[in-house]
Amino acid sequence: MTRGSSLRFAVGAALTAAIAAGVLFLGLQRSAPDAFAWAMAGFAAMAFPTLLTGAWLAHEQGRAGVAFVIAMSAGLLLRAVLLAIVVAAAARQGGASLVPALYGLVLGFVPLTTFEMIWFARRARVAVAPAGPRR
Repeated sequence: MTRGSSLRFAVGAALTAAIAAGVLFLGLQRSAPDAFAWAMAGFAAMAFPTLLTGAWLAHEQGRAGVAFVIAMSAGLLLRAVLLAIVVAAAARQGGASLVPALYGLVLGFVPLTTFEMIWFARRARVAVAPAGPRR
């Protein structure tokens, strides 16, 4: 698409991330500081790659070449690696670290991925819509 569409994607995804972070904060207000830190680590591990690679995807959508597939693959790989790192670190820490980390991972992944899927579904529908009125 254009640079403007990647900027619009980034703004929409950032607003979605802010709402999800607010939900995370409200859900962990009375938790131990360690639990909040693990939840934020999980959230960041999913939210930041989605923001970055999603903006890259929005920029590459509709262009010729393989850059869109590379951007999508990079985003999936980056999220998988960061997921493994956060889960392994939280499990190694032990105690009550794993549950808040998983909570953060879910709140960093589900809302932003849902936003991303809706964004690209709407863009694909606009791209294949007929140019004029049907008769």
